[in-house]
Amino acid sequence: MDRARIRHELTKDPSEQTLMRDRTLMLLDSLDGTDIDFASSTLLADMTKEAERNENIKAFLKTVPFWPNIEHVAAQESVGYLQMDLVKAAEHASAPQ
Repeated sequence: MDRARIRHELTKDPSEQTLMRDRTLMLLDSLDGTDIDFASSTLLADMTKEAERNENIKAFLKTVPFWPNIEHVAAQESVGYLQMDLVKAAEHASAPQ
């Protein structure tokens, strides 16, 4: 899925611009230039591995509660909610108009 279309979907309604939406965009932006699938069930682990080589991912992960403890429920939930927002936006972006 084209990340530009997902970004457009996330930003098209100004009334939905919330802190969570901003964090979702931050997550999406941190994945630019990587092969990491934002819909992966191992997203947090994949990002943690890539953080050693990617400053954008590392900067995002530093904002995740309890990271680098990726087993912590709060870390998983925090990224999980943002991930759900991305998946929903991707579904809407790919739906026939």
